[in-house]
Order: sequence, then structure tokens, then C-alpha cells
Amino acid sequence: MTAAQQTTAALTDVYLSQALSEMSGSPVTPVGIPAEMVTGSALRNGVTPDVEYTRPIKEVWYQLSEGRAPVDAQAIGQQRALTMISTDLQLARTHASRIVLQRSGPSLGVVGYRRVVGSGRSCELCQIAATQRYHIADLMPIHANCSCAVAPITGSKDPGQVIDAAYLAEDAKASDVSGKFSPYYGAHLLEVREHGELGPVLTVRGQGFRGPADIPPAAETAA
Repeated sequence: MTAAQQTTAALTDVYLSQALSEMSGSPVTPVGIPAEMVTGSALRNGVTPDVEYTRPIKEVWYQLSEGRAPVDAQAIGQQRALTMISTDLQLARTHASRIVLQRSGPSLGVVGYRRVVGSGRSCELCQIAATQRYHIADLMPIHANCSCAVAPITGSKDPGQVIDAAYLAEDAKASDVSGKFSPYYGAHLLEVREHGELGPVLTVRGQGFRGPADIPPAAETAA
């Protein structure tokens, strides 16, 4: 996982440096991000991979204790592991993006960044969030299996919070064909909450995270 996170961060560094080069009209050299800033516990508020990746195993044990068939318990544990891997790579991308924009952006007139939705079926939470401007000091909010990237915004003045008012005003359907988020369409129902381990996370307004007092002793529900 460490090598994959380093590779993700390095590719993000090259991508953003190239984007800044095209925007500024002059070459921008990748900043070269130290591995310790974009791998392991640096991305999960001190939680180390050896602790983190015991969770899928504990999930299997918990599902078995609840009477799940072994094959089903294993499938649930496997899915949790895959989601964690996806999240860890996305965290490497978002942290690398912030580092690059903070180091290279100010001298090139970068006034913020926009969210670029991932290819394929992007959820409507991400589509709504993509209409908003983010400051370069802000870590891009994510969610489980998020694949969004970052694109710099340059200019001589602050573009404001909403950078795509036309789309935000449109009564669009979710690109997720399940329509899962369709009832929640609208920025007023989008909320960013601070997860104690992952940092900023996209949620539907009113959703939250359970604390230690809400978790039964036999279960572990950390992301």
C-alpha cells in the first residue's frame, strides 16, 4: 500500500504541475513530495496500516458472531478491505494535491481549486460538490470509493464560492443510475463533516458519525 500511495502522490504531482504549466504558460516543475507526507498514518490522523488493516478480519469475525454464513462473512470483509484500499489511495491523491497547490500555486495566481468528478458513474454528492470553489489550504472532502481529482483555478480575483451556478440550479438527475442520491439534490442538502480519522467527508446534511458511546463492544465500525 505504501508504494501505491507514493505512486498516486507522484502522479498527482506531475499532473498538477503540468496543469499549472499550461495555465501559466511557463514550465512548472513537480514539487517532489516526501513519502512520509502521503503514506500510512500521515493520511489517517496517526492510525497505522498494521492497525487499519486488521479491520476487515475483525469484520469477518463480527459477521460470523452474528450468524452469517462463512462465505457471506468473507465477502463482507473483502468488500471492506477493497473500500479501505480505495480510500487510502484517494487520501494520497487529496493530500498530494493540497501540498502541490500550496507550494506552487500562490506564485502562479492560483485562487483555489475545483473538484473534477471521476470517470464513469460519479455520485450526485460529488457532482454538487464540483460546483463549489475550494481554497488551496483545504483538503478535498471525499467519501467511500470516491475517485474525484482536483483542477487549479487561476485568475486575478476570487471567483466566489459557487463556480458553476448553472449546473447547481439545474434540476438534474444523478449520474448514478440507481438514483440513490436523487432525493437529496441541491447544495443546501450537501454537508462536509470532519471525520476523526479521514478528515473532511462528503455527506447528506443530517448524517453523522457514531462516537465510541454509540458502538457496541463487539463491533468495530471505523471507516
